[in-house]
Formats: sequence, structure tokens, C-alpha cells
Amino acid sequence: MLAGIGSPGTLQAVLRGYIGDKAADASWTSDYLKGRSQGGQGLVDKSAFDVLGTEGARPFEVATVRLQNMISIIPNWQRLAPADKSLITQQGGSLVFEGKMLTKIYRDKGILTYTDMDDLLRTVGVGGS
Repeated sequence: MLAGIGSPGTLQAVLRGYIGDKAADASWTSDYLKGRSQGGQGLVDKSAFDVLGTEGARPFEVATVRLQNMISIIPNWQRLAPADKSLITQQGGSLVFEGKMLTKIYRDKGILTYTDMDDLLRTVGVGGS
């Protein structure tokens, strides 16, 4: 899973974490980089990436957040991983019901894959895009 094998979209997202994405919103990375979200110390302050620019997600910024996550997950893998290993890349999905009848189902294909919200909204009769 950490390498993105068998998980559509993961490798592209991982590469963007290394090369950056000026159009991406990276405002969320500050708390993660400082380690506040995990209740501890982070590896680096967000300002360290300012030498690479100040717009979007700078090269290595999101990759560093992922590295911090892996550093905290790997030592605790046995405790954190589900007993059913087929669920490791299954984050969720979407179900649409009309009364008690299931009219639409979407199962995530892996990490970084999500329900097409326009399609979901069309299913429930909202939106026309």
C-alpha cells in the first residue's frame, strides 16, 4: 500500500508530492509538518519549503507529510492494520437509497480514489453538470 501498488491514482499523487503542484491547496500541511496533528514534534517547519516558492504545494512538502505519517504508522502496523488485509486500501464508498432500495453504489478502488460527486448528484436528481 505504501508503494501504491494496486491502488489507482496513488503513484501520480505520490509523484506530485515530490515535484509539487502550484495549483494545489497546501494550507493544511503546516499543522502536519509541525506534528501538531499527531500530538508531537514534526520533522520540519513549513517555512523550510519557502526556498522552493510560496504558491501551492512546493516540491517535497506533501512528500514530507507522508514520510512523517509513515514514520508513525510503520512501528505500529500490526496494531493499526485491519485483520482483513483486503480492507487496507478500501477507504469507503457511497451508497444511494430510494426508500429501502439501493439505487447506486460506488466502492473506492483504493486510496486516493473517490466518488464522482457530479455523478452522485445526478443520481439523486441534483445538479446538471
